[in-house]
Amino acid sequence: MPYIKEIDRQELEPELVALCDKINDMVFGDAPGGARPNDTLDGILNYCIFKMCKILYPEGYFWYNRMIGMMECCKQELYRRVVVPYEEKKIVENGDVTCEVKRPKNTFELREETSEDKFLESFIRDPDSLSEAARKYLLTLFKLYKLMNAQGTDSDEALALSAQMDDMWYDIESEYEQAEIEGVIYELNDMLDTKDEELFGTV
Repeated sequence: MPYIKEIDRQELEPELVALCDKINDMVFGDAPGGARPNDTLDGILNYCIFKMCKILYPEGYFWYNRMIGMMECCKQELYRRVVVPYEEKKIVENGDVTCEVKRPKNTFELREETSEDKFLESFIRDPDSLSEAARKYLLTLFKLYKLMNAQGTDSDEALALSAQMDDMWYDIESEYEQAEIEGVIYELNDMLDTKDEELFGTV
């Protein structure tokens, strides 16, 4: 953290201001060689920080670890105290950016004759690669989806099937398959005919 004692700040301030003035002249002003390109500022600061760390920190992992941690904290404090207020000002000026992502609708349509294979092919890139546990879960999900469309979310059969799926979830060992299934659930929630507020819950 940069909040050192005031007496220490006063002792360092003249040299820091002088160094900043020197760098400013080198990049934008009248230093020998004339003004440099604006991106020279990054290189000069990088050089100064590197040189100070190299001179001030002794050799050894303990000190190198402290050095890297110090620079990381400095980076975060600059972001918190300098960048964030600027971003907040720009939000007021230009309006916030929505984080809502609208996913494209799946072309899958549920029909009475829809087969299990057709259901899997509509949502999974390579159904043949599914583990037995993931395939079983998805096919049970398909049954649940049909039940909810036909009977609503609160039918005894749908509730029993949903409870059964809670146990089946833990048999799926692949995190990749779990993520794929969560994507299927997201889309099915969006496609269900029923207007209930909560359909398939969070897995």
